[in-house]
Amino acid sequence: MIAFWPIAPLLLAALPQTLFAVQYAVRPFGAGQWWRDRVGRALFNKATALAIVLDLLTMHVFSAGWPQWSFAAPEGGFAIAETIGYWYVFAAVVYQYGALVRQRHEDREARQT
Repeated sequence: MIAFWPIAPLLLAALPQTLFAVQYAVRPFGAGQWWRDRVGRALFNKATALAIVLDLLTMHVFSAGWPQWSFAAPEGGFAIAETIGYWYVFAAVVYQYGALVRQRHEDREARQT
């Protein structure tokens, strides 16, 4: 059984990271010509790679049998640092996706006025 709560932030980050990669790259969602810029290509590749890793982790967790819903506290300093790191990844992914959505919304409003 896989313990759910220690990896919960990574599982929660899978959806917004996948949505970011898709919305960043697909023209109907307001994507620019990201492939023409070195930083744009790097951001797309990083976003897609992280989305794949998080999506595969999510599929693995739920295909390996239902996770154990334990609230066991992490043991040791490394486990605590790992948990904090996972929550930081989650927060950064959600912030990144929110920033993209807000920027696209503001750009759309600016074009309409």
